[in-house]
Amino acid sequence: MQARHAIREDFIDGGFDSLIEGNQGHDVQIDKDKIAVVGPVGRPSGCLVWRPCALIHELFCGKGLNQRAIADELILFSSNFARSSVFRPQEALFLIKDGNLQMQNYVEFVGAREEQGKLYAFKL
Repeated sequence: MQARHAIREDFIDGGFDSLIEGNQGHDVQIDKDKIAVVGPVGRPSGCLVWRPCALIHELFCGKGLNQRAIADELILFSSNFARSSVFRPQEALFLIKDGNLQMQNYVEFVGAREEQGKLYAFKL
């Protein structure tokens, strides 16, 4: 058994869709995700779907009236840099400490949405 990149034939005849239960949550996006599979072409028996992303774990903007402008500039600069990198992340994950309502309000303001589940870190 050996993992490989999914190819077009893996998505024909519903083999992949049945494996991921019809993509009911619409989480898998072929244009954004990297997909590894195990099994014969057209009938994979296992898959791992991942999306290049950035993890934002610190954002300090000082104190005062220009905090939002500082945060906006840092996010814009970092987003542009990430998009120009070889890996081209498609999303950013914000790691926010419990009770940090200011940060929670900011990420919701810029369009981030809360995901369900728990976040686990895995060093590569």
